[in-house]
Amino acid sequence: EGGFVVSARRQNGRTVWVQVTATTPGWLQLRDPFAKHAATANREVRRLGTDYLCLLKPGQSLELTLQP
Repeated sequence: EGGFVVSARRQNGRTVWVQVTATTPGWLQLRDPFAKHAATANREVRRLGTDYLCLLKPGQSLELTLQP
């Protein structure tokens, strides 16, 4: 078993940062937490509709930060 550990930060009522760390290898599919506003990622991600897709190994993290 396993999955992902999720951390997030909110500011003024909206999500401004998300980190997802894998505990097992596999694809992460994450619904856009920024309501379609521009964001930066710390690694390569693909978009599928309103979702982010990223292949992670155990211990690797995806960090998304809302653009000002």
